[in-house]
Amino acid sequence: MISPTTTILDLNNEAVSYLCQGNHDATTTKLRAAIKSLERCFQQEKTVPSRPVTSEEPPKKKRRRMAMPKKGDYVPIRSITVTASDLPSAASSLNDETSLLMVYDRAFDFPALDSDDCMDFTSQQSKTRVASILLYNLGLSYHREGVRNGKSADLTMALKFYREAYMVLKSAWAKSDFKEVFVLLLALLNNMACIHAYMSDGKETHQCINWMNRAIASKQRAILSKEDYTFFSLNLSVFRGHQLRLASAA
Repeated sequence: MISPTTTILDLNNEAVSYLCQGNHDATTTKLRAAIKSLERCFQQEKTVPSRPVTSEEPPKKKRRRMAMPKKGDYVPIRSITVTASDLPSAASSLNDETSLLMVYDRAFDFPALDSDDCMDFTSQQSKTRVASILLYNLGLSYHREGVRNGKSADLTMALKFYREAYMVLKSAWAKSDFKEVFVLLLALLNNMACIHAYMSDGKETHQCINWMNRAIASKQRAILSKEDYTFFSLNLSVFRGHQLRLASAA
């Protein structure tokens, strides 16, 4: 029997494959199905009834035990570069000030694991990571669609899902290993800044850039690949130039 968790991860991976093919509709359909399935998992946890205590069975004293990490608590992820022949040419549809800004065009999927047991994650941390990745990938699909077609409605949808993913990560920072979501956090801030800059929203762009600067300056930057570090550093330079132009125009 296929577990709900396996279904969620498989749906995401199928969506990433469609995203690489430039199939926006199929991508969003798969990701929305995965999100619905994940929501049901959360709801089932909240509605599981506790075992009733009868007079014939006195309550047992709870013994405090150290929480041992379970094999399925950590769901590995990887990033995949999404390529499409029509995306680079779409830069010409943007205004001159934002055409140099680079979208972090990498989706996140879950590599195949050894067994179904590994797929059955139970920790809140793993569910949070999966939820944020589903929302990020959904936002990326709308972002790419908006860039290709020049539709602000798609960019607005992308921003909505990026924000939701960011809020999910933000709510879990205190209970999670920050290193696990560092690249995803930078990707969200970078792509939100791209959209805000395109929409000439200087305040929101500035806020995203400040958070990116703080992240890049932190010790966690050591976990970034050379490629990712170079990408975010170069884009920050472009963002700073964009900020100066906005300030001089004001």
